[in-house]
Amino acid sequence: MEDSNLFDFEAERRRARDVVNNMEKGGKIVRSAFCWLCGAMTDTAMHHPRYSKPRCVTHLCAACHTIADRLRQARESGKPLELKQFDWERQSLEGN
Repeated sequence: MEDSNLFDFEAERRRARDVVNNMEKGGKIVRSAFCWLCGAMTDTAMHHPRYSKPRCVTHLCAACHTIADRLRQARESGKPLELKQFDWERQSLEGN
């Protein structure tokens, strides 16, 4: 990624996080108590599938959030991913 593209990406990412944080503080969005992908009842983080849509978030556990971030990075870079990489990451995050 070129320097100018990296700056734009970081600025867009910060903006998306700010929008959601302000929505959460204002009571317009509530953090879920379960992961929207695997259903785990745990602390969740808000994940932006696309930073260009800052109000669009999913609530994911740490393991699913890592996988979702890798998928987004692969989509944006155009590089393929190996699925066995996810099995190892999920097991290490879950402590298995």
